[in-house]
Amino acid sequence: MKSHARAVVIGGGITGCSMLYQLTRQGWTDVVLIEKGELTSGSTWHAAGQVPFYSETPFFSRLHKASFDIYEEVERETGTPVGLHRCGSLRIARTADEMLEYKRYMANTRDLGIDCDLIGPGEATALFPLLESNDFAGALHVHHDGWTDPTQTTNAVAGAARSAGAEIARHTRVEGIARAPGGEWRVETDKGAIIAEVVINCAGLWGAEVSAMIGAHLPVLAIEHEYLVTDTVPALAGLDRELPVLRDLSIPTYLRQERDGLLVACYESDTVFWGQGGIPRDFGQELLPPDLDRAAPSLEATTALVPAVGQVGVKTVVNGPTGRSPDLQALVGPAHGMRDYFVLCGLSGAFLQSSLTRHLAEWIVEGEPGIDLTPVDVRRFGNYATKRYATVRVGAGHAYSSSAFHPHSEPAAGRPARTSPLYDRLAARGAVFGVRQGWEVPNWFATAGTEAADQPSYHRTNWFAAVGAECRAVRKRVGILDLGSLAKFEVTGTGAGAWLDHMGANRVPTRDGGIAAFPMLTPKGGIAAWFALVRLSAERFYLTSAATSQERDRDWLTWHLPKTGVTLRDMTEAWGTLVVAGPKARAVLAPLADADLSNEAFPWLAAREITLGYAPALALRMTETGELGWEIHCGAEYLRGLYDQILESGAAHGIADFGLRAFDSMRLEKGHPVWGRDIGVATAPGPAGLSRFVDTAKGDFIGRTAARDDGQRLVCLAFAEEAEQDGDDPWANEPVMRGDALVGHVSSGGYGHRVGHRLALAWIETTAAAAGTALEVEILGERHGATVVGGPVYDPENARARA
Repeated sequence: MKSHARAVVIGGGITGCSMLYQLTRQGWTDVVLIEKGELTSGSTWHAAGQVPFYSETPFFSRLHKASFDIYEEVERETGTPVGLHRCGSLRIARTADEMLEYKRYMANTRDLGIDCDLIGPGEATALFPLLESNDFAGALHVHHDGWTDPTQTTNAVAGAARSAGAEIARHTRVEGIARAPGGEWRVETDKGAIIAEVVINCAGLWGAEVSAMIGAHLPVLAIEHEYLVTDTVPALAGLDRELPVLRDLSIPTYLRQERDGLLVACYESDTVFWGQGGIPRDFGQELLPPDLDRAAPSLEATTALVPAVGQVGVKTVVNGPTGRSPDLQALVGPAHGMRDYFVLCGLSGAFLQSSLTRHLAEWIVEGEPGIDLTPVDVRRFGNYATKRYATVRVGAGHAYSSSAFHPHSEPAAGRPARTSPLYDRLAARGAVFGVRQGWEVPNWFATAGTEAADQPSYHRTNWFAAVGAECRAVRKRVGILDLGSLAKFEVTGTGAGAWLDHMGANRVPTRDGGIAAFPMLTPKGGIAAWFALVRLSAERFYLTSAATSQERDRDWLTWHLPKTGVTLRDMTEAWGTLVVAGPKARAVLAPLADADLSNEAFPWLAAREITLGYAPALALRMTETGELGWEIHCGAEYLRGLYDQILESGAAHGIADFGLRAFDSMRLEKGHPVWGRDIGVATAPGPAGLSRFVDTAKGDFIGRTAARDDGQRLVCLAFAEEAEQDGDDPWANEPVMRGDALVGHVSSGGYGHRVGHRLALAWIETTAAAAGTALEVEILGERHGATVVGGPVYDPENARARA
């Protein structure tokens, strides 16, 4: 093994080998993979190799198909068979909601190159003749997905990497990782040390243990999962084609043809964790004792669905450990707080998401990925994602129970993790909570006699009317929202202003108390972060951003800090935030304030440090609601008292609590995009309609000279007015059509309760993005007319906010 390399990849399963291969495709050939055993050890060795194209979002469907495509590329490139089986798949739907889910999925496959259709029970049985039950509503037939041979595929990918110049060190154990004096990484192995610029943790089951070597926490756990292979099934002998993979997540189970038998995998209802005290040092290509009793109920239901399973014997049972993250999605990207240390672990299906290595390689080599990887960014979990948290989340999520992925669904397990001081207060007032970056956040408030819980549905559900009432309260009177989950940072020092000027695309305010929308761009011109910036003094600034980007934003700021002259403090936990908004907001706050809140003394987009009630506070004259209002930031220890005082002062003005769903409805009416949903690293401010926040005349800043435009524009779509009880609302990812042509996709959507119709933000081809253009949005299989509007549909002149 060489002593120096540009990058070291740890782990020789399909993820590590794919990572090595993709680095060579990006031009890095001085790269080394270290594997403690043989290639394909760990989860790869006993994997079933499933590669379904179906997923709950187009983001993941694109990744799944790309993985299959890459395996074919490797086969063509090397001439080595990779063991692909494009037999197609069937996913049974037993409920009306599952049929709607499949319609939603089919609408999103137009630009993915995925051929699929929705079929009835008879057609499904014709495709899978061993299926003897027709007691279901229908099935999704995906024509050209399937599975791949794990060993063949992994070895072919590894061979392609070797041919490009990469080195693979087998039977070499990583024993430690530390910073070298020059800033590189020193990777200690039982065969000697290797110095590398970059380390990539693709260690799968061992991912958490590898990250622990550098003091980083990675929420990956190992669980037992098993499948069985039957003896010969006589009915398969006469078939002239391979059966499609059959899935029924109501059981949950999947079956596929394995030569002349069947491979049957059932998701056990009781999750068995493995290696909680540490994974055995020499574990590699071993299996765990079979335990089919755990899967007995699912196996019984599977046999009723496909009787052939119970008519033959069991040839073998494969029970092995596999890694899981808390939300069962991959953990990708730079570890929080660590430069040049990347992870790609926690994949529930490494073969179906191995294409993530292509995007991570691009991130490593070019400094940023070409697509927005927010859904899988490892930093979506913070310190709250402890081992206990991960255990509870994985235990609750492992056994799938439905193919339906309802809009606005919230995970129930692992909560509460992070709570505002107002959590109990809000719960007593009917708050129904969601979760953002581990924080319990109020989504909506149930009124007396209403169940304080979400009822999942693709249609308007139990919280629709309550959210409408909250929006109207803010429009007509005044509302209060606990927004303490906001990420909050303080920047101080003699060099703070100049540094921020270099970091941000907009100008730093020149007067104390000035507020600016403050995007920070990547070197390629994407939006790395989106802040509100407050100048408190020449040497003190305050930044806020979305809760979900807290760790990512802190990394971005930290990694660009100068050696002297600037200090960064994360104030997220130390400070709470209340939003008070509505035409009566001034009347509510004025009796509590030691400052003049008049328009003349405290204008729109100004900040003041004041005392409010008993709380020293920073008051910002801005809100996303589009109404007169303030964000009130104060020490968390003051929040309960201040909330109570505001409620008392507001009682005479009809003050009402409101939640994030009302907040989201109102920000859609104002056309405000959300980072990570509507905008991100793969989008530029200009096409997103945010050029007014980029000042190229101010001097040099990161991304200033980048020109990024992929021919799309972010626009607001307004649907025809309608009665509130009618219609289905856009959510995200719905296709936008112009005649028969697909011209874009919705990035976020919902109902505008103040304007009385549905709204969406959507990325549209430039040729269809002009104001007044008539388009159609496909929602759950039905097309709905919508028109491109040129600006906010609610108070476009901001007269209400300026009042």
